[in-house]
Amino acid sequence: MTGRKAAISAIAAGFVFAVGAFAAEWPQWRGPNRDGVWREEGTIKKFDSPQLQIRWRAKIANGYSGPTVANGRVYITDRLTTPTEVERVHCFNAMTGEEIWSYPYECKYEKVAYRDGPRVAVTIDGNRAYSLGTMGHFFCFDAAKGTVIWNKNLNSEYQIKMPMWGIAAAPVVENDLVIVQMGERGDPPNTNNFQGLIDEVRIYNRALSWAEIEYLAGKPMIDINKDGSVDFRDYTILADMWLEELLWPQ
Repeated sequence: MTGRKAAISAIAAGFVFAVGAFAAEWPQWRGPNRDGVWREEGTIKKFDSPQLQIRWRAKIANGYSGPTVANGRVYITDRLTTPTEVERVHCFNAMTGEEIWSYPYECKYEKVAYRDGPRVAVTIDGNRAYSLGTMGHFFCFDAAKGTVIWNKNLNSEYQIKMPMWGIAAAPVVENDLVIVQMGERGDPPNTNNFQGLIDEVRIYNRALSWAEIEYLAGKPMIDINKDGSVDFRDYTILADMWLEELLWPQ
């Protein structure tokens, strides 16, 4: 699986995005609207041959994150285990595959399974690129130059009760906020929320309970989807309604 993953990463960066360099951008996980829908016009339903022409290849190491594309650049992450354990954030020219910048940082995996590499796709917003590593290393880069604008070690700052799969949710940028979900904090319970401008972070440091969602949404938990029961599906819908009102107030 290790070799297979590395090969997939190298090839994916090579042909999918080179041929679509002039098409719609894909600046974050699941696309511009984060819904997995590609709205480019003039697409075809079937390729003429079993394989597209490969424009370029870029050799990288292992990882689980998908590439993101913005402003003629491709972003992807990986992990090396020798001579030291590091995660890396890479940026390539989308047309040529030439490396524009690469940023490594030390990252020792502890208490996580699936150790091939980072899970989270890099989020691009204007001239900034946001990466979030498996152990909670959170960076804001100058998207073109790769210089670090700011960074946070969320694990050490918020004492995360690390999930077995590590940190796997991509950052969301909305107005002047960059929002991350990192899971639950260990003992003692956390009460700290940090909020501010785009160069800062608002963090809810644990999963919210059923009662907390009711309180925050200002609505009771009922059979919202009308399937005859009140369960986790209604919890999810109510949580989405609250977040939508929080992020996009009418």
